[in-house]
Amino acid sequence: QALDGFLRSAGVTADALEQRDDGKGNLYYYATLRTPETPLSAVLPVVISEILLEFAWAKSMRWGTGAFRWVRPLQNILAVLNGVPLAGGFDLGNHLENYPAGYVTEWHSGQTVLVFNNKTVGHRVHAPEERTINTPQEYLSAMRNASVEPCVEARKKKIIEHATLLAPKGLTIDFNEKLLEEVAGLNEHPVPLLGQIDAKFMTVPPEILTTSMASHQRYFACYDAAGTLQPYFIAVANQDSSDAGLAIIAGNEKVLRARLFDAAFFWENDKKQAVEHGLESFLEPLKNVVFHQGLGTVYDTTRAMQGIATNFREYLGGDAALETWIQFCKADLSSGVVGEFPELQGIIGAHLARAVKLPEHIALAITEHYQPIGENTDVPTANSSVACALIDKIYKLHAFFSIGERPTGSRDPYALRRAAIGFIRLIVENKISSPYFFRISDFFDGDVSSFLKERFIVYLRDKHALRQDIIRSVLAAQPFEDLTDLTEKIVQVQEFLKKDQHATAFIAGYNRALGILKQNLAPYSMDDFLRYFLPEEGNNTYFYPSERALATAIRQAEECIARDKSNYLNAFVVISSLRPFIDAFFEEVYINEEEDPYLLKEVRLAMLAKIRALALEVADFSLIDEA
Repeated sequence: QALDGFLRSAGVTADALEQRDDGKGNLYYYATLRTPETPLSAVLPVVISEILLEFAWAKSMRWGTGAFRWVRPLQNILAVLNGVPLAGGFDLGNHLENYPAGYVTEWHSGQTVLVFNNKTVGHRVHAPEERTINTPQEYLSAMRNASVEPCVEARKKKIIEHATLLAPKGLTIDFNEKLLEEVAGLNEHPVPLLGQIDAKFMTVPPEILTTSMASHQRYFACYDAAGTLQPYFIAVANQDSSDAGLAIIAGNEKVLRARLFDAAFFWENDKKQAVEHGLESFLEPLKNVVFHQGLGTVYDTTRAMQGIATNFREYLGGDAALETWIQFCKADLSSGVVGEFPELQGIIGAHLARAVKLPEHIALAITEHYQPIGENTDVPTANSSVACALIDKIYKLHAFFSIGERPTGSRDPYALRRAAIGFIRLIVENKISSPYFFRISDFFDGDVSSFLKERFIVYLRDKHALRQDIIRSVLAAQPFEDLTDLTEKIVQVQEFLKKDQHATAFIAGYNRALGILKQNLAPYSMDDFLRYFLPEEGNNTYFYPSERALATAIRQAEECIARDKSNYLNAFVVISSLRPFIDAFFEEVYINEEEDPYLLKEVRLAMLAKIRALALEVADFSLIDEA
């Protein structure tokens, strides 16, 4: 039936199939299908139209009566193959008549169609004339001659080089990569200009100034050697000007003053409220801010986090300030500044904490408890900050899993994968490892632990370049508790496998033993037979020399490991040293004797089971790919 289904799906008969070996002794049927060739000139128009229709913009728009959505009104489609424009065009559709956009080869006068052609225009001010393009090389040179730089990387380079020349002596420019990418995308003929910030705004926290400049105006900030914000900024115009940009920069400075006036107003109001009424005054509004329908308000989350905090007393040395941090960690969410600039949550809370003279480590913890917010961002190192960041992530993971909100496929609306990676990074990169720490697992059920384990595997693979098969082999044998210890063990296994030939050869022997044990139950322990069959006990005439040698080596290995159970690498070295004894055993001994009146099979299976048990104290070597 399976073969019949395959023949139907492939549209072929049985005599058209061929058998192939997959290299592992398995034979499969293969069908070779041939499709007629289609000219590239016929395929490209369809592909281009599909790309246009499927391209995902964060924000898009329609224009006129068109059904097609794009980031800005689409004016022209330059599409040339081998010097000839592609046939057909892209119909923008009509949303009023429910007529979809798409590729067309024929159309009437009532349709809005962008015909594929070989025309384009240059810079709208410096070179607006139409130009004919027949090759990619012509396009690049024509655009550059028309004051348009088609390469985004070249635009970035120009912005950085020209802006650096404009910066006052001793100052550096913060070329934030995200902002640089956006500015380079907005300006096809970038012209950096230097502007000044009104001195009266320099008392406002620098994060407010730089965020306002970047998010509202796309300006780059300037800093001195000590990292202090200076009253200068770099704006990027999209054209040259006869007055060296003086009029443009004057306009930019005027707009910036209005923006910073608003930002300063919010800050002064927030600071005044904190000083006069305390940070407690910011908490009451949080009772009306819903965190999640199933989890209550933001105020409720801080109460829930207090229950987690008791597990961190030992880590903080009994620091009672933890309750203060939890009480105020989300206070700034009701502030005017965060309402205007949500990306400053935590940062504004720290400034307000300093304004009311709270200790610096509390202010720092309020800022850093959201961190790390990505795989490459810094991890907090101060004890209070680390504890607060862990509490935040533990609560988030536990809370959302408890109401069934779990990541599925590409869907992760509450950034739980990021929270899990942040939790892991805080532990591993701060080398947190103590008996106290394990109590955190009380907050995680099996689902969260499994989720964390998968994120841990991804983190070690991507961040530490560790092999996934080795990671899984260690995790299969070791309790998922101390992430720092687990990381060190996995690193040791990978390094040892690289350097020691016995280790890699041992895996082959181990897997052979495991294969035998899967087919044969080992009903006895090796210890049950020692007093009867080991050489020094006599009664060993039924053993082969390799068998006696392996039994002795196993017992010595077990004793060596038992003497220092904390030495993980030593256990791995000792176990891998069994390799020559295992090889000799399999070379000389046949497990299933035809006549076996002395339980030799059971003895041999017991020895293999003991090897498996010793190996599992290190890792499940069956999960490691044999090199």
